[in-house]
Amino acid sequence: MRFDEADAKTILAALLDKAGGQVGQFVPVADVIASSGLDGNRAAAALDELATRRWIHVRNASAAATKWGLEFGMDWTHAAVILRAILNSAGRIGRVADMEIVIAASGLPEHEVEKVVTELGMLGLAHHCLIEHDDGPSSMGAGITSKGWDYLTNGCSLPQVI
Repeated sequence: MRFDEADAKTILAALLDKAGGQVGQFVPVADVIASSGLDGNRAAAALDELATRRWIHVRNASAAATKWGLEFGMDWTHAAVILRAILNSAGRIGRVADMEIVIAASGLPEHEVEKVVTELGMLGLAHHCLIEHDDGPSSMGAGITSKGWDYLTNGCSLPQVI
C-alpha cells in the first residue's frame, strides 16, 4: 500500500489530540483509530507507515508522536504569522512579548495562537513563559528562538528537527 499523506495527517492529528498536544505522550492506539474517523485498515496502514518513518513510536498497544511527526503533521499555515507577531511585539530575539499583544498582532483566534505557539515550542522555534510585573499580576508571554528566527529568515522553509 502506498503512503497516503492525508490519512497520515489525520492519524497524527488524532494522536496529538488524544495526547493533549504533547510529543512523547503515549495513548491507546484503539482510541486514536476511533477518533480519527478512518476505517481500521486505512488507520493501521497509516500507523505502520508513520512508525516506519519514525514519526510515531508504538509500544504495546499505545502510540506517541515524535518531533518529526509533529513537524510533518502540524498545520504550518499560521506559523510564520505568529512568529512575526511575537518578534514584532517583543522587538527582538531574546525578549518576550505579552501573549495578548501577540494574539492581537497576529489577527488570529486565541486558541489557534496558543496551539501553534505550543507546537512551535516543541520544535524549538518559540516558547511560552510567565512575565512577572512589578506593579501587578503576572501574564503569559511568548518569545522567538534563534531557530525560529532562522525559520523566518530562510523563507519559512520547514525546519529540520534534530
